[in-house]
Amino acid sequence: MSVNANSHWMDRVRSSPATSKPYWSVPLQSLKQESRELIAARAALRGRAGITQEHLHLLARDRRRAALSAGRPMHGLLAIGLIAAGIAVSVAGNLLSQQFLLLSGFCVSFAGLLVGCVLLAGMMDPQTGDLAKYVREDESPVCAEEIASLVRAAQADPELESLIRGWWKESGAPIRKQDLDLVRTFQQASRGN
Repeated sequence: MSVNANSHWMDRVRSSPATSKPYWSVPLQSLKQESRELIAARAALRGRAGITQEHLHLLARDRRRAALSAGRPMHGLLAIGLIAAGIAVSVAGNLLSQQFLLLSGFCVSFAGLLVGCVLLAGMMDPQTGDLAKYVREDESPVCAEEIASLVRAAQADPELESLIRGWWKESGAPIRKQDLDLVRTFQQASRGN
């Protein structure tokens, strides 16, 4: 192509052949769309953190402490009130020289002391057996049959097997019922996709 030096620059642009760059075309129909539930279930399986027995003990102790501290002011006022009432009744029985009032005052004071002792015992660290009622159902370890069904499900689904492969290697963190719930959610989401 020959270019005249006296021509305008726009004429030169118009006369040059248009060069087209090749581009890639990706058909949208070939991309497989995954549901949000499947993505969320997969992320939950990857982010699963095992609960060790020590961590579960700390969680249950904190739940116990929160439950006991909710009623602590009421129990404290009850103990102080019973002790004060018992002392007042005992003093009245002593001044009136009535043995029945004196003994009933001692009994009421003793009941106040018992309530105070129960309140103090609740502040102490509990035994492991006392924490069993503060462990939720989904935090309990699974039985052998459930582990066997989990192994069968992992063998049937290679993606599930790759997602839960690390669960067996974690030391001190047994598989719990909440982990099985994660697997069930993943299986339901993958079937629905």
